[in-house]
Amino acid sequence: MLAAKSTVLESPRARYAHAYRLKHCEVGGQPPMPVRPYLHDFRVMGGKIVLLLGAGASVADVNTRSAVSRPPLDAQFFSVALRLESNDPNLTRVRSYYTKTYGIDICAPPNDSMERVMAGLYPDLFNSALEKSALPAFRALLSLFTDRLASTTNNLDATQKRFLYRIINNFLWEKVEPQDITIITFNQDLQVEKMLERLSTAKHHAKCSERIFGFPAMYAIPRAQWTEVTGPTTKDPDVFPVTDDKDCLRVLKLHGSLNWYSTHNSRTPTRTAMLNQKRRLSVTRRRRIDPDMRLKGEKRSVYTFPVVVPPVTHKSSVLPDALGPV
Repeated sequence: MLAAKSTVLESPRARYAHAYRLKHCEVGGQPPMPVRPYLHDFRVMGGKIVLLLGAGASVADVNTRSAVSRPPLDAQFFSVALRLESNDPNLTRVRSYYTKTYGIDICAPPNDSMERVMAGLYPDLFNSALEKSALPAFRALLSLFTDRLASTTNNLDATQKRFLYRIINNFLWEKVEPQDITIITFNQDLQVEKMLERLSTAKHHAKCSERIFGFPAMYAIPRAQWTEVTGPTTKDPDVFPVTDDKDCLRVLKLHGSLNWYSTHNSRTPTRTAMLNQKRRLSVTRRRRIDPDMRLKGEKRSVYTFPVVVPPVTHKSSVLPDALGPV
């Protein structure tokens, strides 16, 4: 879902402008989407604009792709995974756990819901009779999700035709300051970041480029809360630049992000290590994410685990304390 905050449609003129906007905001539509209907409220509401991105935002960018090439959604998550690789060890582990524990085949249509499976699996982590077998299945499901998300969005480039690009570009043309725009998203991919970086390179926005794309300040997490801002050890041009302008456009990622990670000494961290709210948070500059990324230390390499919030109840219990400001 994509929505700008508080649109007034009381007058005939406003209703006409809104209809005109809807008509011309489709991908490839011309002329560019006017935003003047929003600007009256923008001033009345104190000059702040909030855009909300729901789970379908990235999927809309790949609607011409086959189901196996699209970012994962809740429905048919496991059947699509089965079509991609029937012997995927992560899928096998989760499927086996549910079959042995509950007699349920998660790949069967009535049960094929990633959110329902995760919601059933998460409480088992705290059940002394099931924890030993539930933990590997939980890790496997998170890996299955983040691997799919990375593989289907890493090669998805930001273009001027993207809906969100056109919305923000129009606000900036209307002299809205970048720091007065906030994007709230429940998506964990990096499409918003890639789009803002591209928008910041436009010549007509040169004077405010670092306020359009401020990395990692855009996340509204104090710099002191980041353990590290890392990048590849080799010279890799495919990384985000660190600009860190404090007064930049904000991107609030309420369910975490693929480029946020915690570090662990083991490839198979314990439940406490994975869900510890005190765990240290880092961010990588990579545009293309490898969820199994490892970090080279002076004495030994350490393993990383993406900081994403699984679809479970009591999400606050798995959020790192570093996300408190968000």
